[in-house]
Amino acid sequence: MKLTGSLRPFAPQSQPELIQTSLKDGATVWEAIQLLGIPRERVKLILVNHAGALSDQPLKNGDRVSLFPIEYPVFTDWEGSILSKGHSDEMIREGEMKKWKCSVCGYIYDPSKGDPENGVKPGTAFEEIPEDWVCPKCGAGKDMFEPE
Repeated sequence: MKLTGSLRPFAPQSQPELIQTSLKDGATVWEAIQLLGIPRERVKLILVNHAGALSDQPLKNGDRVSLFPIEYPVFTDWEGSILSKGHSDEMIREGEMKKWKCSVCGYIYDPSKGDPENGVKPGTAFEEIPEDWVCPKCGAGKDMFEPE
């Protein structure tokens, strides 16, 4: 496993660059993350053998896992995967997050664009937006949005 950015302090002192660890057969990426004591909310991006992966992906002997922290910029045209609890979460297709529609005015919140004018950076999942955020078009609360 390779940890980047602010995840590096979770690496054992004896293996600061590339962590080698043993897991049971079929262990998932999430189990490997737990073994290191990394909180789920700190991981933004997972690569297994240089390809985007979800946390429930089983690992096999020799797999190379790279973990990137929440502050790591994810580009909307990158065909990778953002950390997800599983296939039913925010992920709808590899590399894409759900859009949300305001039921009052029809405004579409697109996570790839965010709402920078109101402090929401591009790449921010709807669930990560602060609860006091409101629709930039009509002022409706976050509770008035539905998945598109």
